[in-house]
Amino acid sequence: KLETMQLSNGALAYWQGSDTESWWGTAYACHFMIEAQKADYEVNATNLGRLLEYLNNRANKRETSNDTYYDENNNRITRVIASREGIYGLYVLALAGKANRSVMNYYKSNEQLLTQDERYLLAAAYSLVGDGKSYTALLPKNYINTRYDRQTDYSFSSPIRDQALVLNTLIESR
Repeated sequence: KLETMQLSNGALAYWQGSDTESWWGTAYACHFMIEAQKADYEVNATNLGRLLEYLNNRANKRETSNDTYYDENNNRITRVIASREGIYGLYVLALAGKANRSVMNYYKSNEQLLTQDERYLLAAAYSLVGDGKSYTALLPKNYINTRYDRQTDYSFSSPIRDQALVLNTLIESR
């Protein structure tokens, strides 16, 4: 089914028959194709390769987005962050053995662009490539989720999703 949703640029459409790419959906599907491959399921290497190429090309753009959320006092907070899809894509690339070290280093040197869950994803990407020093430097000392709302952008971010990704990255990077 995923193969029928793949577009000419390697991305996946969110809906079958659509010609609109879903960056987040592509990273998510690619992640689980890698997990399926690790569990000895047959995965089409050509399609997986095109997904990874798409993620790498998007990561190279170093895109940012506005992150708007409400804190525990119901204050609306907006800040510029690294796109959640981009950081997730970097993690997926590292998981596949195709890490984009250049872009990883860019975000490591611009930590102010990273949300807490993005720090975990980037730290885990470094761990997956054997860079324990960068892993330790990026890994937050404790996890405090200051977000209380579900995001309505294309990242599907929520406090529960953030915590699940943190847990997944900690499991994968140990």
